[in-house]
Amino acid sequence: MRILCRVVDNIEDCTQPGDWKKQRFAEAAFLLAEPESAAGILSGWQQERWPGLTPDEQQMMSVPGGETLWQIYGRIPAESRQIIQHWVLK
Repeated sequence: MRILCRVVDNIEDCTQPGDWKKQRFAEAAFLLAEPESAAGILSGWQQERWPGLTPDEQQMMSVPGGETLWQIYGRIPAESRQIIQHWVLK
């Protein structure tokens, strides 16, 4: 769960404007509900600029660096994912 929190923290820590962050938070919430959509969302994210993040943090927001995380998360039972989703988005 900690690494999922890091994804949300990356959005917060990025120095992009508030409207940009709001869209990324909505996409992260969607990923938590529908992790099988990771490739599409991460494809878009890797086209974005992520100022204020380290190279490792930026990599996590791309298909090569983030897709495995979402695949693993998608294998967690739905009930457990709902609990994780609640705490990650808090």
